[in-house]
Amino acid sequence: MSKQMFLRMPSYYRQFRCTADKCSDSCCKGWEIDIDEKTYEFYKTVRGSFGKRLREGICEMSVPHFILDKNERCPFLNERNLCEIYINLGEDRLCGICTEHPRFFEWYDGVKEGGIGLCCEAAAEIIITQREQFSYYDTQVDYDSCNEYDDGFYNYLFKIRDKIISHLQDESIPFSNRLNNILYYAEKMQNRYDSFDCEISEIKNVRISSEALQAEDILLELSSFDILGKANLFKEAYEKYNAAPLSEKTFNPEAGIIKAFENIAVYFVWRHFLKSVYEDEFYSKIAFSVLGTVLIAVLCMSDGQMFSTDKIINKSIYFSKEIEYNENNLNRFFDNFYEKDEFSISKISSLLKIFGNF
Repeated sequence: MSKQMFLRMPSYYRQFRCTADKCSDSCCKGWEIDIDEKTYEFYKTVRGSFGKRLREGICEMSVPHFILDKNERCPFLNERNLCEIYINLGEDRLCGICTEHPRFFEWYDGVKEGGIGLCCEAAAEIIITQREQFSYYDTQVDYDSCNEYDDGFYNYLFKIRDKIISHLQDESIPFSNRLNNILYYAEKMQNRYDSFDCEISEIKNVRISSEALQAEDILLELSSFDILGKANLFKEAYEKYNAAPLSEKTFNPEAGIIKAFENIAVYFVWRHFLKSVYEDEFYSKIAFSVLGTVLIAVLCMSDGQMFSTDKIINKSIYFSKEIEYNENNLNRFFDNFYEKDEFSISKISSLLKIFGNF
């Protein structure tokens, strides 16, 4: 029997199914799709008219990738939004990205951890509409290696993440306070770790910053990011939010709407926090989880005070595509927590007033 490892996935992963041509969006348009080396070598051997068309649709410079058409669609996405490679060659001949997306994975010693990404319409709907508390399950799969890291640090981060996710789901505490508490907790634990103190303390209530609620500076910074889509919603939100009266800069959501944002925050923590085992820096992952959740709410508010599940899903997809799935933007976002005053912990804390007392 081959060596085994655990595959650890959110419980809601079992609900995921690609909706293919029924999807109002498509993961086959709007961004460059790289082709892994093994698949690329196979594509070079495909014969006939489809093989010729296949090679004509691939750019061979640097990393091989599909050449998008004038509408930024993959050249093999047909008018019915179905994949011609899948139709002509079969599912097992898709490149790695096309096979796995929107699934994501991280490899640790003995554990392969993953989930589904918020950039996908079907995945976002599953994540955001969850009513149950977040949980995960383990199954056994064939072993795969990972980069080296400190086992003690991994266990330390794993315990902290469990505490943070549990706190985020404690509905006896107002949601704005839950976000604020984990933000200051992450800063505290980072400072301790940097001082070689690995004691894991409890999460305590911290008063939300008394600074004026001001999202404009952060939105202005984000509007300068490398936005791939045709619309820069961060710029549009900045213009609308900047002009809005103070009374329209907070909202009074229903309980179900708050649960949607709770699910988003938990998703961000689950996906990004544990990767810090390779970096020794983890505060930025929680700051991103908190600020990302707030900014999705701000994007929703820029379309008016009425919130709906569909609106939250659409704005979450946009944020995920432009920030989470753009490596340059994501790294710039992380760096800003240490380099930009408008990304300071007190400024982020002040933004949590957006959620009111819910």
